[in-house]
Amino acid sequence: MLNRFSWDRAFLQLITGALALFILLPLFVVLLGAFLSPAFLGVSSEQWVAGEEGFITLKWFGYVLDLYGHTMLFSLRLALLSVLVCLLVAVPGGYVLALRPFRGSRLIEEIALLPLSMPGIALSVALIQTYVVFRGEWGLILCGHLLYTLPFMLRAVTNSLRSFDAGRLDTAARSLGASFPQRFFWVVLPGLRHAMVVGSLLVFAISWGEFNVSFLLNTPLNQTFPAALYATYTSNSFQVSSAATVLFLAVVAPVLLLIQWLSGREFSAVEQGA
Repeated sequence: MLNRFSWDRAFLQLITGALALFILLPLFVVLLGAFLSPAFLGVSSEQWVAGEEGFITLKWFGYVLDLYGHTMLFSLRLALLSVLVCLLVAVPGGYVLALRPFRGSRLIEEIALLPLSMPGIALSVALIQTYVVFRGEWGLILCGHLLYTLPFMLRAVTNSLRSFDAGRLDTAARSLGASFPQRFFWVVLPGLRHAMVVGSLLVFAISWGEFNVSFLLNTPLNQTFPAALYATYTSNSFQVSSAATVLFLAVVAPVLLLIQWLSGREFSAVEQGA
């Protein structure tokens, strides 16, 4: 029985390793394309871009930053604004939906999740036709991002409020004479700290990588970095596209790893409490 278990475990490890290799191999190829000299990767349409010749080169990153650096800053601004707006809307909204439910509150929660089931291009066309006066403005792109990010923050807040029974704590604080601001800031918000942090990281990652709804809303002056990535894939060489992809991953990968780490800490805390 022990021998059979060892074979089963080895087989599972082999399958897991093959799956990891299948997933990570394209990323490894992209890394090679971003850092290796074109001489090792074939003829490039961007060989005139300058500089040094050697086995390792960083000139593609300079080229991407010069050409698309402003789109990175624009996407960073949209992602940070998405986090701020989601916190300002979803935290009090989630408080009302979870702790002060009313007739139709569940329906509102479901409606808030509706954009996640719709194609991004349909949402972008709807935004353009509805808010014609704001066509071409960066605020319209932010609205498109919020349609996809706000549901995640709202669901994280409402689930957290319902999981630690914030209603009883709020009622107990009110029975002791605490005002609404005191209950909200000293009872509710401390219990939401983990959900707010994880939700903010998730909102940032979604907004940073959002492409579908933003594509038709982009303009030459207001263009997100994922749209710039699309431009590199269609009009630039593999080296430039790889460098742009590495810059994209350099921002989103730490955020995703931090989400995973915080989620792991939450599960560990739950197990220890049990």
